[in-house]
Amino acid sequence: MKKNSFFSLLFLFWTIFTGCADWEITPKPIDLNETRQRLLLSGDEASLYCNLGNRGVKIFEISDPTTPGLLSTYDSPGKAYDIALFSNTLFVADGERGLQIVDPGSGDHPIPKRIGHYSTKGIEARSLTLTPDGTTLFLGTATGLRIVDVSTPREPLYLSRFDTTGMITDLVLSKDQRRLFMVDRDFGLEILDVKEPKFPKRIASFAITGSPLSVLLLENEKYALISNQSEKLHIIDLNDTLHPKLFGEITLQESSANGWAMSENPNRSELYIASGKTGMEIYNIGELEEIRFLQRYAADAETRGLTLSFDKTRLYLAEGEKGIEILDLSTPGDIRPVGSYRY
Repeated sequence: MKKNSFFSLLFLFWTIFTGCADWEITPKPIDLNETRQRLLLSGDEASLYCNLGNRGVKIFEISDPTTPGLLSTYDSPGKAYDIALFSNTLFVADGERGLQIVDPGSGDHPIPKRIGHYSTKGIEARSLTLTPDGTTLFLGTATGLRIVDVSTPREPLYLSRFDTTGMITDLVLSKDQRRLFMVDRDFGLEILDVKEPKFPKRIASFAITGSPLSVLLLENEKYALISNQSEKLHIIDLNDTLHPKLFGEITLQESSANGWAMSENPNRSELYIASGKTGMEIYNIGELEEIRFLQRYAADAETRGLTLSFDKTRLYLAEGEKGIEILDLSTPGDIRPVGSYRY
């Protein structure tokens, strides 16, 4: 009797699975709420990394820009808000699941795997940046900054913290690695002395309205450009680091625009802004006193991130839940699509 029951159960499972062989598993909907997309190039510019919120991190093959392809996906356990890359190690600010440290794999069919983890004890990890040598990581969270020693990626070590009034949405380290510029969503710009990572100290702060999102340093770090969730961008004068002050503003062309991400092309004194639903806007910033709008690129979807190729002739654009697009910038004033990948 037991033997017959076993074979009956086996036949039932076989019927179910063979009958479902043609079923497609529907992937979970992409959730990019409050997520800026970071685009990072590998050292040989053959791969492009892009965070996709609750769908982890996508790794693209871009050695031929006309036909980019998806190499692999790291499906992080949380929500990938930000990423950083050093050598062959990927760091992910993964929301409530803290910091994920990942070996992205190699070869034609890489399989990313987690090799380390730093817990934020349920506090959302939202942004991050690394020292150039890849040994110290600055992690922005919902309650402030965490500084972590990642010299041994498999065993990250807590160094120190600096609490803030709100969520840290972006971080930029100065070239001399002494100052850290942080965007506090509920306050504005915080400038810290981090030359001794175990003892971060506030240098100065500057209040900004409009839910600040990201920061870009300009003109040898004499100015900071702060974008936010409105059409206004703020230029902060940093010539006197102890007393930053408002220098000017940029008003995006469309009232529905958001300054999700920014990148500078110093070769042309051009500023590129991923402006959300309005695509991408380009400005001449040769003279900060007289910033000029140059043109707008109407993307197929909401733009949330961008980066330039190393030679500044191409631009990689993250278009939210739609995918990525590669643009040719070699001819000033003539932006031409080169290739794209759609999810």
